[in-house]
Amino acid sequence: MTVIILDSFALLHRVYHALPKFTDKQGSPTGALYGFCSVILKALKEYQPDAMCAAFDSPEQTFREQLLAKYHANRPETADDFKAQIEPAKEFLRALHIPVFALAGFEGDDVLGTLVKYFEQRSGADADIRIVTGDRDSLQLVDARTRVYLMRTGITSIEIYDGRTVQEKIGVEPSQIPDYKALAGDASDNFPGVRGIGPVTAKKLVSTFGGIENLYAAIENSAADISKPVLDKLIAGKEQAFLSKQLARIKTDLALELDESVFTHKPHITQEAQDFLTAHGFKSILKRATEQAQQTLL
Repeated sequence: MTVIILDSFALLHRVYHALPKFTDKQGSPTGALYGFCSVILKALKEYQPDAMCAAFDSPEQTFREQLLAKYHANRPETADDFKAQIEPAKEFLRALHIPVFALAGFEGDDVLGTLVKYFEQRSGADADIRIVTGDRDSLQLVDARTRVYLMRTGITSIEIYDGRTVQEKIGVEPSQIPDYKALAGDASDNFPGVRGIGPVTAKKLVSTFGGIENLYAAIENSAADISKPVLDKLIAGKEQAFLSKQLARIKTDLALELDESVFTHKPHITQEAQDFLTAHGFKSILKRATEQAQQTLL
C-alpha cells in the first residue's frame, strides 16, 4: 500500500520562497498556492498513492514553546500574504479527497509522525510510506517502511532519503537524530544542545553510545571513555541535553481523529478541484489536472 503524507506547511513555505508573488483577479496572493497545487498534482500522477493525508501546523502555542520560550525565536514572523494562502491550500486538498490534519498545541511534524505510525501499524510490512516535505526535520521518521521525499531547490528537484541515505548524509541513524540534536543543538529551531559540543563530537558520541540516556548512564557509572574536556561539558550541559532531545523528538502518538476513511477515500481529481483551479486562474495546472482526470477514467 502506497501512502503519501504531506508536510503541508513546509511545502507551502518552500514554494512561497521559490516562486514569484503573483495574485489572482481578486487581488489575493496565489504564488505559493500555485506551486503547492502543482506539487500535489505531480505527486498524484507520479506516485499514484492508495491513500494521501496532509499535516498542517496549528496557530496555537505549541508545547515546545511552553518548554522553551525562545524556541523558533530566530525565525521571522510569518508574512500575511503567506498566511492568506493556507486555507485555500486546505480547500484544494479536500477537493481532491485528501484529509487534512492539525492539532492545537503541536507542530505539523508531530501530526506527520502520528500519521506515519498509524499507517505503519495498519498496513504492516506492505506499507510504502512517503513523506513529501520541504525540510529535514522529518528525517528521524525514516525506517524500513517510510522514506522522505525532500524538495531541494525550486519545486522540481527531489531527494529521496531512506535509512542508508540518512546515515550517509547526516552521520547517524534516523532514530538517533533527536540524540544528535540533543548534543549539537539546532540553530534553526533555536534550542541549545550542550554548550561546546559540535556536530563531529555529537555524531561520535551518538554512534558510540546510541543515545543520550546510555551516554549519561555510562558517565554516572564512570564507564564512559571520554576525554575530560568533553566529559566536563557533558556534565555541565546534562539538563540542556535532555531538554533539547524533548524539543527535537517528533511525537507519534497524538490524539488525531483517524478512521477507515483515510484508507477508503483514494485521492483523485474531482470536478470540484478543477473548479478551484479555474477560479484561481491556474490555467496551466488546470490543463494538467484535466488530462490526469481523463487518464484515470480510461
